[in-house]
Amino acid sequence: GLLIAWRQTKEAEARRLRTARLETDLADAQLRALQDQLRPHFLFNTLNAISAYIEPEPKTARDMMAHLGDLLRLSLTAQQEHTLDAELGALSHYLQIEQLRFADRLHVQLDIEDRTRPAVVPSFLLQPLVENALRHGIHTQRHGGTVCIRSSASEGVLQLTIEDDGGGLPAGWSLDTDAGIGLGNTQRRLQRLYGEAHRFTVEPAAPKGTRVVVELPFRLSVTPNRA
Repeated sequence: GLLIAWRQTKEAEARRLRTARLETDLADAQLRALQDQLRPHFLFNTLNAISAYIEPEPKTARDMMAHLGDLLRLSLTAQQEHTLDAELGALSHYLQIEQLRFADRLHVQLDIEDRTRPAVVPSFLLQPLVENALRHGIHTQRHGGTVCIRSSASEGVLQLTIEDDGGGLPAGWSLDTDAGIGLGNTQRRLQRLYGEAHRFTVEPAAPKGTRVVVELPFRLSVTPNRA
């Protein structure tokens, strides 16, 4: 009886390890898919913008190329998770490119609590959410607008908010049925990484615009990538 119980315990542990490996493989595959999505989509748009600046504003074109190179290097070497501070560093290259493209039409506000900077977040979590805010919220407005990125922590929960003051969500819009590639990929990735321990919402902002809220477990230790 003891031998049978020991064997069953070992088999259960082996099943748990296999399940954990499969979940890690899936999360890694989703990160690679996100990187593949970022490179061609963002690369083509930025190269087109650079080509338009080469002759009239060569310095702007050079600055955009420098930030693009840094962003692509980070995307190629990204781990599944890193600190919020590292995430903001990667995001800054994207925002610098967009601010060069849209000049005074784009305003960015950062409201980051210092104690959240070492918190662990999925790599390239913010970039597609900010890109979505710019594309659907700010770029459609004649005079541009503002995107605000905030972080806070309370009772073991890290909260990240991306809010724009653009045109807002269409009537009847739903995350489950109307999300595009960026929001849809983010929703699925967070579900795989955190399950029920996260919250991801897209809602109207007041007095106008759209607010995206991500809530994750607040932790300070990055899980290393498997060899």
